[in-house]
Formats: sequence, structure tokens, C-alpha cells
Amino acid sequence: MQNYELLDEYARTASNEAFAQIVNRHIKLVYSAACRQVRDSDLAQDVTQAVFIILQKKAATLARRQPPLAGWLLRATHFTSRDALKRRARRLRHERSAAQMHAELLDVPKSQWSDIEPLLDKAMNRLSDEQRTLIAMRYFENDSLQEIAQKLGLSEDAAKQRLHRAIQRLRSILGPKAAALSAAALGALILENALIPPPPALAATITTAAATASLSVPALTLAKGAMWLMSLSQFKTAAAIAAIFLLLSGGTALIVDQTTTPHSAAASSSTAASAPNPPVPAWRKHFNEVYALPDGQDLKQILPPYIPERQQYFDSILLDTRFFKQNIVVFEWHGESDFNHSVYQPETANAILRYVIEIPTYTVIMDENDRQVMFPGDWIIRPNLSDEKRLAAFADLMEHQTHWGKHFEKRAIADEVIVATGKLSLPVPPPNNQNTPIIDLNADDTSPINSYAVGDIHRLLGNLAENFQQQIIYQAPEDKTTFEWRVHAPDQITAANDQRVLDNLTKQIGLKFHKETRTVDRWFAVGPNDAGH
Repeated sequence: MQNYELLDEYARTASNEAFAQIVNRHIKLVYSAACRQVRDSDLAQDVTQAVFIILQKKAATLARRQPPLAGWLLRATHFTSRDALKRRARRLRHERSAAQMHAELLDVPKSQWSDIEPLLDKAMNRLSDEQRTLIAMRYFENDSLQEIAQKLGLSEDAAKQRLHRAIQRLRSILGPKAAALSAAALGALILENALIPPPPALAATITTAAATASLSVPALTLAKGAMWLMSLSQFKTAAAIAAIFLLLSGGTALIVDQTTTPHSAAASSSTAASAPNPPVPAWRKHFNEVYALPDGQDLKQILPPYIPERQQYFDSILLDTRFFKQNIVVFEWHGESDFNHSVYQPETANAILRYVIEIPTYTVIMDENDRQVMFPGDWIIRPNLSDEKRLAAFADLMEHQTHWGKHFEKRAIADEVIVATGKLSLPVPPPNNQNTPIIDLNADDTSPINSYAVGDIHRLLGNLAENFQQQIIYQAPEDKTTFEWRVHAPDQITAANDQRVLDNLTKQIGLKFHKETRTVDRWFAVGPNDAGH
């Protein structure tokens, strides 16, 4: 049986045999990746158990969407290992000063492998989903080109070409450490050394725990932390990633995001017809009825009090809802509602614009009193809408709530913007931070750290643009490097201090910022008496 068929059987029948087959197929892949990243066999076993806990909880979703499982497992292992290392580092800091994590020495046969091994999983995570899947199938699971082509619905020539591009991309990401290796040699090195036999009892421990719900506390804790990290890594737009720090309103914006896992269109088209849909539990049927988005409707508000099945849904995806009491909770409609992200913010119209409609609020010109209208509840939105449709849905919402009588018109106007130029030059990552650079976001050098966020330069500048209520245009060479920023005194990250914040940023990342007037598009809320003015 194929992986998705085993997942489907487990989701429908809780078949221990089906889950055991999946574990036995992939445990060496997961355990090996965990060992490379945490460098401790005991901790790697906890990571491995946590990854399969996540797989167990997501079995129905993965069976329905059918992503290539090897790539998905490697990504889950990356985030679980990352969470495990952070938890261990925190514990060691409390136990003793100048703690240095113990690393088990793994016996590897080639000196080149010693150079590549510590960088491999970080580099793998920077590949596209397709590239990661191809390398995992060929060099981690030793699938032949014929098997890869069959599984992904490709010709052998296409599979060979895409695999070649993927290994070349991996070689490029690995940098100087892989410079002396050809793409073929790098693949052979991975194939020979990447898999480490797990302890004999580990697979049985995982399948027994899944069958009896006797999950170890460390593994369950890691599973929840890893799902949090996986969700935070997948923000869809600059507005949805608008940051984990205080915004211009003075409130905390804590965003939790759980986007869906993309899957191969070719694999989906070749298997969707034969894959039976798992039966829907009674609680999910009721949830689907209440959280349905009718045809022709792009946005729906679910008012509190919420149905009990809402919490059952969150429990089913291992989502920690401790912070959800005053949150804006957003679902995306894919024939049924899937949790997308949650934001700890006052439920004002302005926040709905930013976090549900996902339109930069500085591009919307409307009365400030209208921005403060309250809209409590959950939200369901149709994906891939144009800005026009998003704002039309928002105008309908305002009309229903306040008899607003307005709509939005796009106009080109002259407005002052901030322009970023130069070349992004991030600082050297500190030790034990997963090779992630860190910068400080502040108006002065003395304020304590308040919160953290992670993303690329576009996400950072999108956050600042919202805080400054002024568009920031990036005119430097493209750079998608992910880094972390520490936010100091968020109430100072405002338009009044924009120059100081940007000057401090220039010192750390090399970009230069200046202001100029440009013609930009803005959305105006207009009524019968002011349309066209």
C-alpha cells in the first residue's frame, strides 16, 4: 500500500498495523535527520517520537492532501529538532553558566561528510518542497529514478532533470563546504552516510504509544512546540506575518499560523480518483455545517459563544488555544474550513482589515471612527481573492454592522514613501542559534527586549510600514534569507521615531533609507455624496 493509503486506513480505522507500516518505512529517515541536528541519540529518539505524534494527529489531513511523505517528514523533523535544541539550551542555561551542549560523535566514513553533515538539514529546509522531496526519495530512501517518476507522476527524464537541479541547488546552499564535490558526488555521499539505524526498540515504542495513547511527556511537549514552529514558518503574506510585537494601537499582535501543506499536483491528479475519503466524525460534521462558507460569499463572521466542536477541531490539529480568549481567529475555505492563523489583537475593523482581509492598513483611506468598530468572532475567508473582492467583502461587513453605505475605489495619488536601497548585509549568526542571524529593532540602545519575530527582509519592512503607517519600497538586490529580530520597547516603533529606528537598522543590515514622494495606489472609502471627489 502507498503511504497515503496507509494514512487513510489509520485515520478511518485507527489501524495499528497501518501506522506501524508507516513508522517502519520512515523511522530511519526521521531518526537520522534528528541525530544530525540534535547530536544526541537520546534527544533524537524524543524528536523521532514527536514527529510521529504529529504524523498521527495529521493523518486524515495528509491522507486527503497527499503530500510526498518523505519531504514532509524531513521538514517536521527540522522544526521538532529546532524546538528540542532551544528547550535544551534554556534548561542548560538554568542549570549552569556557560553551558555547552554535549555532542555525540557519530562514526562517519569520509572526511567530506564531517564537513557536510552539520549543514545538511538546514540546507535541506531551504529547498523548495519539490526539491526536498526529490532528494529525500533518491538519497535518503534510495528510490530509483523509475520509482520517483512513478510516485510523482513524471517521466523518468523529467524526474532525472528535476533531481539534478535539486542536488545542484543543495550544493549551492551548502556553499564552500561542498565546492569540491560534484553534484553526483554529493548525492553519493548523502546516500552512503545519511541514514543511521535507530535503536531497535524505538519503532515498537512509537507504534505502541500511538495505539495506547501512552505518549511520553518529552515527546508530546516537543510535538506541540514543533507544530507551533511549523505554523509560524508558513505565513502567507506580509500582512498575515505582520509580526509578533506591539503595533501602532499599543496592543500585542501574537500571530499563530497553520497553513496547509502544498502537495504535488501531478501526484494528486494521478491518485485522487482512487483514494477514498475518510469518514467524517460527527463532531466534524457539525463543525463543518457551522463553519461553512456559502457559494457566492467570500467572508463570513462566526459570532461567540462558540460551538463545543470548535475546541474539538483545535485539539484534533494539536493547536494550543491558551491565547485564544481575545484572539482574531481566521479559517480559510477549501471546501471545508481549515485553521489559518490567529492574532492577539482588539477585534476592531482596522485589525480585521490587516489580519483577516490582509490589506496593508496604510493603503486604505477611511474615517478613523470606522476603523474602531468592533467585530468579535471567528472568520472564514475564501483564498486567492483579489484586493477588490477582499475590500468588497469588508464593505459588505461594515454595511451589515453599521449601515455604512460606502464602497472602496482605487485611486492613484502622490504620497510620501520610504525607499530602502543598498545591499542587505546581515550580522554573523550567534552560536547555538541554528545559523539564524539576529538583529535588534529599537529606537534607542537601552530598552529591554519585549518580543521576537522571524522572517525575511520583506516581512520586516512590511511590519515597519504598518507601524509607521507609511509604505516602504525595497529597491535593493533580492534576498530571501530568514533572520530573527528582537523588538525593544514596541511603543517606540512608531512614525514619530521612524528615523531613529531606521538609522539603527542601517547600522546592523547595511540598507539605507530615504523618503521621497511617489505615485501610489490607495483605496478610498466613498459614499453617495463623495464618490469621485
